[in-house]
Amino acid sequence: MEKTRTKPKPNILLKHEREKRGWSQNKLGELIGADSTMVSRWERGERRPEPTYQEKLCHVFTKNAAELGFIESPQPILEQDDINEAQTPPQTNVPPLAKMLTMQSEQLIERYSDEKDKLLHLTIDGMNWIMPEVVLIDNTRSKLPITAINVQIDSIHPEYHIPAKIASKASDILEEVERYFYDSTTIRLNGMKIDNSSYTLIVSKAHFLQYATTNYAMDIVLPHKGWSRSLRDIVHPGKHLCDLEDSLLANHLGVNVLVFTLDNYLVIPLRASANIATWQQKISPSISGATSFDDDMWNFRAGPAASWIREGREELGLSNSNFDDSKDIFLGLTRDLLRGGKPETFFATQLNITKAEVERKIKKAKDKWENKEIQWSEFTSPLTCPTTKKERDTFLQEFLTLVRSYEERLSRPAQVNLAFWFKYIWYPIENMASQ
Repeated sequence: MEKTRTKPKPNILLKHEREKRGWSQNKLGELIGADSTMVSRWERGERRPEPTYQEKLCHVFTKNAAELGFIESPQPILEQDDINEAQTPPQTNVPPLAKMLTMQSEQLIERYSDEKDKLLHLTIDGMNWIMPEVVLIDNTRSKLPITAINVQIDSIHPEYHIPAKIASKASDILEEVERYFYDSTTIRLNGMKIDNSSYTLIVSKAHFLQYATTNYAMDIVLPHKGWSRSLRDIVHPGKHLCDLEDSLLANHLGVNVLVFTLDNYLVIPLRASANIATWQQKISPSISGATSFDDDMWNFRAGPAASWIREGREELGLSNSNFDDSKDIFLGLTRDLLRGGKPETFFATQLNITKAEVERKIKKAKDKWENKEIQWSEFTSPLTCPTTKKERDTFLQEFLTLVRSYEERLSRPAQVNLAFWFKYIWYPIENMASQ
């Protein structure tokens, strides 16, 4: 007779303590000298940590063996509400954005008034968007293919180090934010070379914690550390942004993509409130995130394109084969004034699978918790420029229906991505109308 296999009992106490601190399994493993797969097996209850690791875990968390679920406790350690919380990402594991980045759109536009003519804007049918995003590349008119983007390592400055001028402030900020983040490599944009047929991005290696202590903390002031000025006051004392080449900030390259399914539905994520550093509980681009130097620079689609495929795997559960590179469209590149001129790239693409298939994949996505829910908006032909008045009217109505439905909840990256996409599709029509 076959024996029934007992299902392992997850160690929710250990998982709860880790997630309460905003640590990944990899981060915890690094702290105690263990592999992340071991941490995962401990939390799933498949194995119990060896005594040596139990001792290290107790030290790291300042808890005893019972409080970490290594031995039975006569009293429950967590109430049921705590247990439910331990099975989902924590709700307060990023520093309060309100004190890190305080300036509103109107304030940013006024603060950087010398950049006013370079800001991204969209005016259509009574809607007037002016976004505090300085446009470095607008590909909606030249429409160069995505293969026109070249990525080149900066031979003079291959790795970013926080400059001495802001190093003390960055160190003070690190004390405030380090417990909320784990470090990883990022791709820093140092400069660009642009001609009629290509965009060359000059990049270097940087780290996420460098971003967290510079771009992410532009407006915080720490009086208890003797501060009287913010980072923004120091790096941008005037009315303009400095050039990328002269910037003191980490400036890691962000990637944002509008993703359409094979049957023409736009993927619309509503971001969660946990583990999300910016734009919590806002509508985001279908895929958004940071580029990774270690993961993305050596891919066959180096740089931004590799990044969105990786993010698509993690957030939406997509496979590499679900992306069709012939459908990739490069829209533009901006510098976000809120985060001190942090560069952001914007794209649109279409998958080779349907909405129903994407919905099934999302359920198994590694980082599905980053999105509270996924919504959808159907388009007739989302990546093809209309050629008739009927097609033009249809696209305009579908676009306006989308933005008016979500306008109050759009994150800035989503707003920028939508504006670029509209201009990309609409611009040939403007040309036709003027002829």
